[in-house]
Amino acid sequence: MVKIELKSLHLKNFKGIKDLKIDFDNITNISGENATGKTTINDAFRWLLFDKDSTDRKQFEIKTIDKAGNVIHGLEHSVTGELFINGQLKIYQKIYKEKWQKKRGDTDSTFTGHETIYSINDVPVKAQEFQEEISSLIDEEIFKLITNPLYFSTIMKWQDRREKLLNIVGDITNDEIIDSETSLKNMKELFEAEKDFDKLKKGIAATKKKLNDEIKMIPVRIDECNNSIVDIDFNIIKIELESKEVELSDIEDQLTDASKENPALAEKKKELNSLRAKISEIENDHTEKRYAEAQKLNSNLRKHQSDKSELENSLKEIENKITSFENKRDVLAKEIKNCAEIWDRKKAEQFIIDENFMCPTCKRKLDDDVIENKKAELLENFNSEKAKKLEEISKDGKIHTEQKFKAESQLKDFEQQKIETKKAIEELINKITEAKEAIEEFENTEMEYPEFYWAYRAQVEEITEIINTPADSSIDVNDLRLRKTELIKEIDLIKTELRAEENNIKMRKRIEELSDREKELAQKIADLENNEFLCEKFIKTKVELLDQKINSMFSFVRFKLFDIQINGGLVETCEALINGVPFSDANNAGKINAGIDIINALSDYYEVSAPIFIDNREAVNQIIKTDAQVINLIVSKDPKLVVKSGNEALELTH
Repeated sequence: MVKIELKSLHLKNFKGIKDLKIDFDNITNISGENATGKTTINDAFRWLLFDKDSTDRKQFEIKTIDKAGNVIHGLEHSVTGELFINGQLKIYQKIYKEKWQKKRGDTDSTFTGHETIYSINDVPVKAQEFQEEISSLIDEEIFKLITNPLYFSTIMKWQDRREKLLNIVGDITNDEIIDSETSLKNMKELFEAEKDFDKLKKGIAATKKKLNDEIKMIPVRIDECNNSIVDIDFNIIKIELESKEVELSDIEDQLTDASKENPALAEKKKELNSLRAKISEIENDHTEKRYAEAQKLNSNLRKHQSDKSELENSLKEIENKITSFENKRDVLAKEIKNCAEIWDRKKAEQFIIDENFMCPTCKRKLDDDVIENKKAELLENFNSEKAKKLEEISKDGKIHTEQKFKAESQLKDFEQQKIETKKAIEELINKITEAKEAIEEFENTEMEYPEFYWAYRAQVEEITEIINTPADSSIDVNDLRLRKTELIKEIDLIKTELRAEENNIKMRKRIEELSDREKELAQKIADLENNEFLCEKFIKTKVELLDQKINSMFSFVRFKLFDIQINGGLVETCEALINGVPFSDANNAGKINAGIDIINALSDYYEVSAPIFIDNREAVNQIIKTDAQVINLIVSKDPKLVVKSGNEALELTH
C-alpha cells in the first residue's frame, strides 16, 4: 500500500498568489471568501504532479496578471511540494519562467518563449525523469479517481465506471451464475452450442421469429391443399376410359387393314417424303437469304441511329460551350467598360492640397520656403502615382480586350460547328426514314420461289390424294381417321380428369405432413420460449450476484448496473445510488460522502492513497471515515485564506 501525504505546499507567483506556504495535517481546513485562492491550492498541487489544473485542463493561465488583465513579465512561477511517501519525505519543485534573449547590436532583450525547470529533493532533473518519478508513485487516472470525490460519478463516462467496477470485483463466470440457481442447470447445454451470451439470445430470438413466421403460414397452406381436392366418382370415369380405348383400338385395326389392301401405297409414301424434303430444302434456303437481307437492312438502320445519337450529344456539348463563351464575353465586356470608367475618373483627378501646413511637433505653421518645397514634392508624388495607376488600369483593359476577342473568336467557331452538326443530324434523319421505309417494303414483299418449287407442291397434293383414297370403297378411311382424332382428344380429357385422383392423394398426404409440422413447430417454439425464460432468469441472477459482489465493497453508496426496460429486457448502465436516490439527484453532502466511499474502495483495490480535496466542504456536516489525508476547501466570510491544522488557525496573506 502506497500512502501519499502532503506535508507542505509553497506557491510563488502562481495564478495571482505572490508567495504562500501551507503546512498540511491529516485533516486540513482551508477557508475564505470566493476568489481568495482555495481552488488555486488544488490547481497548484495537480500542476506540480501532472501539468494540469483541478478541472483537468492542460492549457490554463499560470502567470500573474495586473488589474488591466495584462501578464506581468519577468516573474518566475513555481510550486514546491513536500510529500510523505510511506513516511519518507520527498520534495518536488517545478518552476515555469520566461526566456529572454538579447540579440547582437540590440539594447533590449526579446521574449523567445518559456521553459520549465524540474527538481527532486533540490536536485535538478530533466522533464522525463520528473514524470517517470511521479508515474512510479501513482498513475494519473488513478490519482484523479482517489483525490476528487466527484470525479468517478460525474466526470467519467458510465461505460468506463462500469468497466472499472467489474475490473475491481472481477466478472462472474457463467458456471458461477448457473451453480447459484438450480433452475438454471439447462443453461449449460445452451452455452455448449454458443459461448457468447448476447449471440445466444439473438440466435434464440431469430430462430423463434423464423419458426413463428413458418407456423403462421401452415393454415393457409392446408386451406390451399383442401381447395385443390376434387370431389369426383373416379370409378365411372375409369369405365368410360376403358370403353373409348377399346373403340380406338378397333379403329386402328381397321386403318391398318385398309393400308395392307393397297401394295403400292408404301411406294407412294416414299415418293411423298422425298418431295417434301426437296420442298423443305428450298424453303430453308430462301428463308436464310431473306433473313440475311433483313439483317443487312436493320444493321444499316441501327448505324444511322447510332450516328445520330452521337451527333446529338456533340450538339449538346457545343451548345453548352456556346453558352459558356457568351457569358465569358459579356463578363469581359463589363470589365472593359468598368476599366474605361475607372480610367476616366482617375484621369480627371486634380491635385488638391491643404494650405494650413503645420509642424507635427509644435503645431506651428511651417515657413514659406518649406511649404513650397513640400508642395512640389507632393505634386510630383501625386502625378507619379496617378500615371502609374492609369497605366495599370490601361493594362488591365488591354488584357480584358484580348480575352474578349479570343472568346468571340472561339464563340464564332462553335456557332459554325453547331450549324454543321445540325445539318449532319438532318441528313441522318432522312437516311433513317429511308432505311425504315426499305425495311417496311421488304417485310411486305412475299417470298418468291422458283417454278419447280410449285411443281413439287402440286405433286405432293396429287400423291396425298392417292394415298388418302381407299382401294375398297366399303371402308371410309377418312371417317375412321376423324373418329380416331376425336377419340384421342376424348381419352386425353378423361386422363386429365383421372390425374385429379393422384392430386387428391398428394394433397391429403400434404395436409397430414403440414399438420405434423405444425405440431412440431409449436413444440420447438415452446422450447425456445423456455430458453428465453432461462436467459432472462440467467441475466437477472447475474445482476443480483454482481450487485451483491460490488455493493459489498461500499458502506454508503450502492450501484445500479442494469436498467429494466418496459418489455422486461435489461440494458447495461452504471449509476451510483445514495439511499436509493441517483447520484445526479442527490444533495452535495450525499454526493461528497458517496465519493469518499468510492475513493476508499478504489484505494484499497489499487493499494494507494493520496490527499482528498473536498470542495464546498461547508455544505457537509459530517463526512464518512477515510484513511486518506483530507483537505477541506470551505467558503467562509474570511477576506483572506485561513488554514486550520488540528486546533490551530492561521490567517494567510498572499
